[in-house]
Amino acid sequence: MKPTLELSGHQRWAHPIFVADGLLADDALWRDLLAKFSKIAIVSDINVAAALLPKLRQALGDRIAVETVLPAGEANKNRDQKTRIETDWLKAGLGRDAVAIALGGGVVGDVAGFAAATYLRGIPVIQAPTSLVAMVDSSIGGKTGIDIPEGKNLIGAFHPPLAIVADLDALQSLPDAELRYGLAEVVKHAIIADAALADFVDANLAAIFARDAAILQQLVATNVRIKGKVVMTDEREGDLRQVLNFGHTVGHALELLLDYQLPHGSGVALGTIAELHMAAEVRNFEQSGIVKARALLQKIGLPVTIADSRLSVEKIIQAAQTDKKSRAGSIRFALPDRFGRFLPLPPHGYAMPVSEDVVRRGLAEILLR
Repeated sequence: MKPTLELSGHQRWAHPIFVADGLLADDALWRDLLAKFSKIAIVSDINVAAALLPKLRQALGDRIAVETVLPAGEANKNRDQKTRIETDWLKAGLGRDAVAIALGGGVVGDVAGFAAATYLRGIPVIQAPTSLVAMVDSSIGGKTGIDIPEGKNLIGAFHPPLAIVADLDALQSLPDAELRYGLAEVVKHAIIADAALADFVDANLAAIFARDAAILQQLVATNVRIKGKVVMTDEREGDLRQVLNFGHTVGHALELLLDYQLPHGSGVALGTIAELHMAAEVRNFEQSGIVKARALLQKIGLPVTIADSRLSVEKIIQAAQTDKKSRAGSIRFALPDRFGRFLPLPPHGYAMPVSEDVVRRGLAEILLR
């Protein structure tokens, strides 16, 4: 079948992204993708494996050499699970002519992708995202990694996949909460690149939660093209790709401080509001855009304020300073200048240092006492 998007901005990025119903069971598609590999390794988590792994087994048959099923949840995106994957692969005798398939959400995609990046100095990986956040964001762009006590995604590698296979049928059984978390990334894309996308979500929210196939196809494909265009332009986040960090500097700090019990989508939603208030001061981002973003996030069912005794402005600033986007101890924020547009700010480009006073005022907009 024809891919939704072919990433081809760089030789390492020449891979297709397929978005459609029924892809996990499409034996012809998998036959084409896997023709040159001798062994196949699958990594999934306990929830996804129960629901979706049988479809992949039926399509791949006896070519599967090893399956690794991880516990579910962000807390398992760690060194121990990466080691477990690598040990399974070694025991199965996987060589450099093997391929890994990451079947799951963002956690599985990140840790399995990182294992593939380092196993035997690198084997190919196919991302098969099964959550909305993975389909519209985390599976695209080749970022892989794990969390450590000091911060989120601080250990990892850029490892572009051989292909991305997004089977929209997986969203039919996705809990509503997980759908909401994925929509946080959709709102991020709308703010930085496509104001019409926000209007589409607003107008079609009921259809999205009803899992309307045509609406989901349009939603995922639109976001794939937005992020795909960015990562083809800037593979390693040296320039334009920094726009994708909008909402995440604060969001990641919140996740860290709350021991990853705060869902990533909730962190991104809160970070979006805090960083938009910073953008209003630093870049004259329009107040009407903040109102629009807040209303849409609330309509989706995502938080725009938070009350937790473990959080304070000082603690969030300290946590953000450990983020991989910091430079020389200075927190840098990706702040758009208009809703649906992100122009660079000379001389800083797409990520800029922000004074602590501005950061404090932005954080005060989301913290309740």
